[in-house]
Amino acid sequence: MASLLFFLPLISLVELIPCVTAQSGEACLPIPDNCTAGFKCRKIVVNGMKTFACIADGCFPGDALVHLYDGGSRAMKDLKIGDKVAGGPGSGYSEIYAFGHKELDAAHKFLQVKTDESVLELTAGHFIPVQVEEKLVYKRAADLKVDDRLFTRFGVSQVTELSEVEKLGLYNPLTLSGHILVNDIVASVHSEWFLDSLFDALGVSQYLPSSYQLLLSPIRALYKLAGRELYSTGYAMLNSFVNVDEISRKFGGTIVVTMGLLGTLAVTSKLIKEM
Repeated sequence: MASLLFFLPLISLVELIPCVTAQSGEACLPIPDNCTAGFKCRKIVVNGMKTFACIADGCFPGDALVHLYDGGSRAMKDLKIGDKVAGGPGSGYSEIYAFGHKELDAAHKFLQVKTDESVLELTAGHFIPVQVEEKLVYKRAADLKVDDRLFTRFGVSQVTELSEVEKLGLYNPLTLSGHILVNDIVASVHSEWFLDSLFDALGVSQYLPSSYQLLLSPIRALYKLAGRELYSTGYAMLNSFVNVDEISRKFGGTIVVTMGLLGTLAVTSKLIKEM
């Protein structure tokens, strides 16, 4: 009960966070339904020019490649729950336990980030770790600049070019480690969600990925407790009745709290039975 009382203010706060979308390349207008639509307005820099863009929540296109534990690679659109994928140097390989977004055929705009060795496309609201004075700092893709140092399969590489492209699909696999190696560049699995406006206002947006990782820990615990096969079967059954990704996008704050509480209860019950 105490846990529920702790989370209730968080649920209420979700309703107060403003949602905006882009009217044009010069301004943003508030649109109340935008939370449901799943799009936000973000100021981005493309080829040195600042502009506003209406973007989807953080994702990768369907043709983005990830490395598998068995040594092969797989397109983002073909990933499934339980796949063990590379997280980059220091993260090893980690299993996918959920999808924050999974849209097959729609065309969307992505920021294209080029380094000397790799090219990565991701939406502007997706977080990516950057090396700043020998420390790891999380930035949104929209805030990346030429010469920023990114973590890659080969070490650390500088951003050489930023541009905008249109590609098919929106995918956001969530891994147990919180990182995923996409097109040989390390990215966070986390992107814009229901706490962003609050953290932005406090000037602590770099801590959003670790905060979302913590919030989702009960679900990861449930995945580990149930095991890959049982969890995957349950996830597929639930998704056959309701579109899990769509519901998560519309009601993300409330959903994560509810699932977190259920996961906590499940883990607690398991521990009590084993005592």
